[in-house]
This record gives sequence, structure tokens and C-alpha cells, in this order.
Amino acid sequence: MGSERTFSGDQLRDVLKRAAELQGSGASSSEGPALTVAELEQVAKGAGLDPAHIRQAVREMDAARVSRRTTDASDTHLFVERWIELPMTPRTKDIVKAELSHLHDVPLQWMLSNPFEWTTTKQVGDTWELNFRSLSRADLRVSLQPRGDEVRLRLARPVSTGGRPLFEAVLWSLAVAMISVPAFIAMSGEVLISVLGVLLVYAASVGVLYQGFSHWRKSQHASLEKLGDQLADALITAEAPSPVGTAASTGRRVRDEPPLQLEEEPQDTTAAGARERSRQRGGL
Repeated sequence: MGSERTFSGDQLRDVLKRAAELQGSGASSSEGPALTVAELEQVAKGAGLDPAHIRQAVREMDAARVSRRTTDASDTHLFVERWIELPMTPRTKDIVKAELSHLHDVPLQWMLSNPFEWTTTKQVGDTWELNFRSLSRADLRVSLQPRGDEVRLRLARPVSTGGRPLFEAVLWSLAVAMISVPAFIAMSGEVLISVLGVLLVYAASVGVLYQGFSHWRKSQHASLEKLGDQLADALITAEAPSPVGTAASTGRRVRDEPPLQLEEEPQDTTAAGARERSRQRGGL
């Protein structure tokens, strides 16, 4: 076969596809070197493929480790679940705690320097649960539960003590209307005008507060979804086996680099140079 043969983009894709099939069927016993994503992108460019598709394929491979994603909400709580195709180990809990501490500054224990935030953990049967309480931030509950070869990661956040946004808006609008009564009486001096003014304030408050509560719940749900993905990604990354030919500490491919060759300085071959070298050896 001529070594100078050239291949078009379609032909190169076919060659790479067939080589991958042969590699998967065991036709070759030699194992190829591990490649980084950047190196895969270079191969894709040579095959006429878009490197963005390589990155998408890698993301989909990682996403395949999350077998199920669910989102739910009750009157008082928001819920997010991720089912991860990993066995649950004691290290799984440590990864979740470290990620919460790193990304969201969740304290792992109560501290005198910050007495208004604290975290507790407990084990209920086979379910491990972490509860974060705060007087200045939204509370959070994270639980891990083994399900065969999977782990169910569940996040819950309380968003209300009164119920749905509309019910909360009605209650808070009543308080706003009651506060406005003395002001309308003082300004108008007439009961009918005061009543109409209070009713207008009440109706406007219901609409504004309802929109505000609904938007806040949606933003909290989106934040909880993002946190669920971050924790799932952290678990997948930490528990993923190191590929052959990679360094576990850096995640980069180990190459067989030739030994470092030190260049020797050119020597002066003149008679003066010879006398100088002789003088230096004599001084040793």
C-alpha cells in the first residue's frame, strides 16, 4: 500500500470508523494511547469533523452516567433528583460535603464565627441526609440513597410556610391593605374614598406579590437544578476510573519523553583556549 496515498474527508471518516470497529472487535491486541479531549479534536479536524461535536459527544458520555433527572414541587418545597450510575461508598458522602463547602460555602459544622448558619447530618436506614440551616440564606436538604448499582441524589429546599404563591400573595396583600387604611383616612377624610383606595391597594398588591413569589420560586428551582447537576458531575468525575496511560494526579496523558539532553557549550580550539582549559583543570 502506498504511503503517499491521500484521503478525502469522507474517506478519512470511513477509515477511522472501520479502525474503531476493528479495535472494538479485538482484531488488534495492542492498546492505543490515551487521548485528551484536545487531541481528539485535532483528530476530528483531520477527519473533516467539527470539534464541537467531539465536545458534545464527551458531554453525552458523561451525561449517560445520570440515568434519570426529575423535578418536582409542593406547596412548601422544591425537589430535584439525579439518579447516578455509581455505587454508593463512604467517599460519596465526602465528595458531596466537599462540593457544597467549595461551591456554596456550606459550613460542615457549627462555628462561633458564624452562629447563624449550621449543618447537621444523619443516617436514616440506608439514606444519608445533610441539612443546611441559615437565617440569611435559603435552607437546603441533600440526601444520598443507594439503589442497586445507582445512587439517588435528592435535593430539597423550603420556599414557603403558607402554601402556593397565590395564597401567600393574598395573605401579604391583606397586611399591606391594613397598613394603608390610616393613610387613606388621613388624606381623604371620607370613608368611601378610603375604602376604595384600600381595595385598589389590595388588588394591586395581590398581582405584584403573586408575580414576585412565582418568579422567586422559579429562580430557586433553577438554582436547585444547577446545584444538582454540579453535585452529580462532581461524583461522576471523582469516581471515574483513570484511563490507561494517564496520570491520576493531573488527568493528562503520560508520554514517553526522551531524556533531557543538555547542550554542551562550544569549546575554543585555539591555543589560548587550550591554555585556559589547562589552567582551569589545574585549579581543581
